[in-house]
Amino acid sequence: MRRPLRHRLTGLAALVLALAATVGVNLWADGALRGYRLDLSEDRRHALETATRAVLGNLSQPVTLRLVVSDRIAAASPALAGYARRVEARLEDYAAAAGDRLILQREAPEPFSDAEDRAVQDGLLGLPLAKGGDPVYFGLVGSSAADHVAIPFLRPEEEPALDLQLTRMIARLASPDRRQVAVVSTLPLGGALAFGGRVLPAFTAYRDMQKDFDVKPIAINDLAAKGTAALDPAVIDVLLLVHPRDLPPAAQYAIDQFLMAGGRALVLVDPLSEAAAERLPEQAARGASFSALGAFGPSWGLTLDIGRVAGDRDLASSITVRRDDGRPLQLQHLVWLTLGEANRDAADPAFAGLGPITVGTAGILRPLMGASTQFSPLLFTGDHGTPVDVDEIVPRTDPQKLWAAHPSGNERLVLAARVNGHARSAFADQLPDGVAVDGAPPPGRKLETETLNLVVIADTDILDDRFWVARGQPGQPARAFAANGDFLLALLEELSGTQDLSALRNRAAGARPFTRIAEIGRAAAARLQDSETALTERLARFQRDMAAAQGAEGGAEPSRQAIEDLRGKIVGTRQELREVRQQLRQDVETIERRLIWLNLAAIPILIMILMSSVTVSRIFRKI
Repeated sequence: MRRPLRHRLTGLAALVLALAATVGVNLWADGALRGYRLDLSEDRRHALETATRAVLGNLSQPVTLRLVVSDRIAAASPALAGYARRVEARLEDYAAAAGDRLILQREAPEPFSDAEDRAVQDGLLGLPLAKGGDPVYFGLVGSSAADHVAIPFLRPEEEPALDLQLTRMIARLASPDRRQVAVVSTLPLGGALAFGGRVLPAFTAYRDMQKDFDVKPIAINDLAAKGTAALDPAVIDVLLLVHPRDLPPAAQYAIDQFLMAGGRALVLVDPLSEAAAERLPEQAARGASFSALGAFGPSWGLTLDIGRVAGDRDLASSITVRRDDGRPLQLQHLVWLTLGEANRDAADPAFAGLGPITVGTAGILRPLMGASTQFSPLLFTGDHGTPVDVDEIVPRTDPQKLWAAHPSGNERLVLAARVNGHARSAFADQLPDGVAVDGAPPPGRKLETETLNLVVIADTDILDDRFWVARGQPGQPARAFAANGDFLLALLEELSGTQDLSALRNRAAGARPFTRIAEIGRAAAARLQDSETALTERLARFQRDMAAAQGAEGGAEPSRQAIEDLRGKIVGTRQELREVRQQLRQDVETIERRLIWLNLAAIPILIMILMSSVTVSRIFRKI
């Protein structure tokens, strides 16, 4: 039966009105709701961070940001054009949050124009995205009354770090006087030319530090020559002391007096610095891998275990080595540790939003009985930590033998700590050689402080790129797989009293791995490595017996039979080894497939269930 014409016209009119209303609402929302976004991500990674809002809300002077984007970018690279739109939208968020203190400008330079000349003069990089084509610009120029900085080219692969880049730029423009960090180090943090003409690159953590602080390296000889004048607490906000060894007495005194006068310090010592052994092999043989607290220990109220490092089976990092046949083998390294949330002081602001931290052959810190200072652990092993003698690790570590030699321990070992409170000078009772002036103490000598404030980390490898940075292809940025760099910067920010950008750095890391897979992988590897170590030792024993049997004189029948038996045992042992390794891979791959399937299928399944529920309820209402 056909519906009456009136009903059909009514339905058509309703459809037209619905379409008109949809278009009208969208047009209204595009103008009235511009800048409003609903962020449903787990960690609100698309909303402005508190640190960003703090910078934008406290601009001491107007800041101008000029976004330079070539019009030809859309034709040259649609992906780059999409990123340009996202950058512009983010800048609008910043301008809205800052009010009239942040001025946003846009410029599209044409070839051979004045705008292109300005872009080049400001340090922007033009890239020819098409063969033989004109360069395309996509950069940001920031200026204020006190400074002028630029991001030469905004690369899409660095999008997770966009908020960090923008906030850092604005903070620098608004407050050009950055906090000063004095660096006293026996490691070549800033890079160096080593023995034999080797070029040592700067540590990534050091380069990152230079972006946020005014970094002032002080050579140890200069510190000894200038004394306390080189470390003036009125000028230096934080002292970064790395791997102090063979410090001249005058240098030790200058460091001591800096702290007694209220200076703050981040100190990294190490009973076995693999960074020193890697970068300074010619000095490692002469003891360059070892540093200690020396005279500072009793003054600060703590000790560093001499000749021992921390191990923990539960926190052992997975490493890949090459077997004799060239194939990769995954092992757990007892003294290379991955420290999660359970292995840190969760209440300490330095850890806000940070991921795992990796250390290598870290030392063990202990408070001194009766010390006047307060010793607050920052990083520590689990309850099954075990001390490991350095002699078992050098000159070359065998992770399998190390694992087999050390079952789980029964103590929590402290790897880093805050030290605060009352402290006496390390030289309160006797001045070091060469410091006295005409036989009298130097003027301004301080014997104690009520406000000692420092952090001591018993590991220098926490700085080493090998432990937290993955190198990409040439021209691609390095990717951090651990939060070591962010942790060190957060400590420097806290000690110096600067704006905390740790949440932005954590967002910039951008990695959102399947943490459950990683946990299962570590547990399975730890469980199976004991079996693998035993099988490997059995295989080596059979092979030695085989060599002895083959060397038996006369080729007697019993020797030939023994050889055949040993061959069978070797083949069987190798088969067991293959099964153990295959089982490890299968365990991880199985859970990985399940989790990936669940992540992909969960939302569609929920939508289907919801739609089915709505349909069923409508049917029941009609019945």
